[in-house]
Formats: sequence, structure tokens, C-alpha cells
Amino acid sequence: MNNASTLRYVAAIGLLSACTSPSSPPVEACAVRISTPEHPRAARLQAALDAATATRVPAALALVRDADGVWLGASGRVDLEHGVEAQTCHRYPIGSISKTFAAALLLMLVDDGRVSLDDPIASHLPADVADGILHSDRITVRMVVNHTSGVPSYSDIDWYLDLLNRPGLERTIAQALRSTYGGSSFEPGTDYRYSNTNYLLVGEIVRHVTGRPFGDVLRERVIEPLGLDATVYAEDRPFDSIAKGYLDLYGDGELVESSWDTFLPTIRGPNSGVESDVLDVQRFIDALLRERTLISDEAIAAMQTVALHSEHPPEEQLGYGLGLMHHRFEEGESYGHSGSVLGFETYAFYFPEADVTIVVAVNAFSLSDGAIDDNSIHAYLQTELLPALRRAALTD
Repeated sequence: MNNASTLRYVAAIGLLSACTSPSSPPVEACAVRISTPEHPRAARLQAALDAATATRVPAALALVRDADGVWLGASGRVDLEHGVEAQTCHRYPIGSISKTFAAALLLMLVDDGRVSLDDPIASHLPADVADGILHSDRITVRMVVNHTSGVPSYSDIDWYLDLLNRPGLERTIAQALRSTYGGSSFEPGTDYRYSNTNYLLVGEIVRHVTGRPFGDVLRERVIEPLGLDATVYAEDRPFDSIAKGYLDLYGDGELVESSWDTFLPTIRGPNSGVESDVLDVQRFIDALLRERTLISDEAIAAMQTVALHSEHPPEEQLGYGLGLMHHRFEEGESYGHSGSVLGFETYAFYFPEADVTIVVAVNAFSLSDGAIDDNSIHAYLQTELLPALRRAALTD
């Protein structure tokens, strides 16, 4: 069960307490970072965003890069209380797309010869962490990055219920790791289960191997060289200067603001701790998969090699590689990642055959499962907004 399905299951068991946050400062207008020429499919792409904000989400931001250039679009409001209109430069938490950043950084260390994907993680972790992780002498680095390690996810049903019923409760990465010590979902390498703990371990490996904090190495090796001026990772402070996110707790269309003091997770780890904007996310995905300037071709091939997948995913999801999801849509195959935190959903995918990159973010999240409520925000994104953007971007 991945992050998004876990969240929707939490709502299904009906143990949430509604909570509203006090009035907060308005989201500020941001400086538009690039000026793009008129795109031949601009009207169709903008129409897809406008339809989403007219019916289902407060704001939608998107970027399409193709042979005709870059199209940036925004629709709706990033702050309902103060009526702040969405701009393409507004920043937001990108959720599990952070995993692709973390995987790329780890593979840089592989390219440097400092880590091997087939090394046991015990050889690259602090002793106290290695001692706590069951089978750390048999779990390889590759198994951690592609979720075949068997290490349980700290963000289980109980964790989300605690977060939703005790808004603003602070937790640390160390606490999250300790909560999984001694546990295992299956024998290493025999199955697949998406686990946020795996990427906390990626962060620990980077820290132990380099002797420096994960965030410092990420800035030095990825963020600054790519000029990702809107991208921030910091474990010691809340998300800030971002669009406001909103939760539909019960699937009834009633939105509750999600903030650091309410529903946004207080763990800022390598699994979901990056905040960015659609332009920076596109620049990162394209540097990684299109220009192929971040890591070696051998490392990219490893990223795109999918793991055993036993979760019966949607027909279009072919599997999970090293920090990459592999999908087959009607419009073509793609590599990328999705990201969800309580109040935001983001998707970033590169279609190699068409040489098209699509990034889309919305500032709303529904906890209700599509089987319980066909009008959930997640179901709308999967069946309406994302297909509309793909059709507009990838078909004549």
C-alpha cells in the first residue's frame, strides 16, 4: 500500500477528527521566473486546468515541455481565505518526487565509486541504525531504493491517524526510524512494498558515506548545479513561502486548510521533504532523463529497471525502479514520479518516445477512496485532469 492509498484508507475507517486552523498570513505573489512564447496547444492545456479549478481543486499549476517549447499555466487560487490567484512560480511541497531527487543523489555516489548498489546497507549506515534494521546485513542498497527491502514504512495507518487527530504534533527522522526497528514485511528481495522508511535510509546512507547532512549534499550536487532557485530542502524547519494546501477529509467537498500547524507532516526527510515549483521540477527531470547530465548512462539504466511489483497496481503502472515509476498510458510510456502530502498532489513524467515532459500540481487532496466516493479529488486527477493534459500535450 503506497502513501496515497494509505491516506485514503485512513479516511475509509472513519477515525478522523475535523480540525480548522486559525487565520494565517496570505500567500504572497511571486516573481514569474521565465517568459514563454505562445504555445500552439496553450488553449487546450489551459482549458484542462480551468476545468479542474472550476469543479474540483482550488488551484492547478502545470508545465509542458515539448518540441514547440515550454508552456506554463496556472489556474484558480493558492489561498482561498485571501483570494490569492495562482501563479506558475508558486512553490509547494512535491511529496514523493523528493525520492527521485534522493535516488539520483545516491546514484551519483555510485558513479563516484563510493557506494555499490549490491552492497549491504549495514556497510553504509551508522552502527546504531544498522543494528536497528532487521536483515541490514542482507538488504542491499538497491533493495532500499526500489522498495524490495522489506523494511516497514513508518507512515502506516496508525501514524496518519495520529497526525490527523493530533495536528501539529512534531516528529523527527530518528523517531520515525526507531518505530520500524526489528520489523520486516518480507524477506529482503522477495517482494515489493512501497515504504517511506526506505528513503530515510537513503538519506542516512548519503550522510554516513559523505560525512555531511543529506540536505547539504543535495544542494551541492543537484540543486545548485542545475540552478533550481525555487527548490528547498531543510530538515530543521517547516515548509514555508508555499501555496496553501487543502484537505477534503470526508469526501464531501468541504475543504480544510492544511499547514505545518495542522496536517502537513512534520518529518522533512529525503522521502518527501523537498519544496519546489513546476519549472524547477521540469528542469530536474529533464536533466536526469532527457539531457542525462546528472548520472551515468549505466546509472540511468539501473533507475529504469523496475522491481518486482506485487501490489496489483493500475494497468498502466508497469513497476518501480530506483526512485522512478514506469507507466504506460494510451499516449505512450513514461518515467517519473508522483507525490502526495496532506493538501497537495504532484505528478512529473518524461515521455521519451515523444520527448515530452509534463509536470502538474494541485493544492488539494481527498482522503476518500474512489471505491467509496467516485468524486474524490484523487479519482478526478486520475480520470480527468491528467488524461486531459496528456491528450493535449501528446496528440495532434
